[in-house]
Amino acid sequence: MNDDDTENYLEERKLLIEARQQSYQQFDKAILTLSSGGLGVSIIFLRDILPFEQITDYSFLIASWVLFALSITCTLISFLASQYAYDEQLELINIYFLNKDSDALTKKNRFAQITGGLNIFAAIFFILAVIGTIMFVSINIT
Repeated sequence: MNDDDTENYLEERKLLIEARQQSYQQFDKAILTLSSGGLGVSIIFLRDILPFEQITDYSFLIASWVLFALSITCTLISFLASQYAYDEQLELINIYFLNKDSDALTKKNRFAQITGGLNIFAAIFFILAVIGTIMFVSINIT
């Protein structure tokens, strides 16, 4: 690979990494917003639309609230974990470039893995919370 190819590769790689980071940030914000909104809407629904006397089963509602809260919690923790992931990646880059240690290239960033796992759990909890809310409404509105 000549110098121009290397430069083009590095520039394209940089753009793709930045795009991926923006995508993760948008995902986190979306999950946080939707989970908070879902929690708020279910509370408003309970207060303003469905009278307490009509409610026959609260189990799905409580489950959905817990799942919304778990989704929000996972997202907030993933914000912190991603900061640690950036710090760890900077350290690995320093080790590689400053110490000329090529082993740094193969080390896994554990905080990046944690962040990814938290994002997956946040999405799963959010989906289950929406399903729980739908089940609560469908059981109690009839």
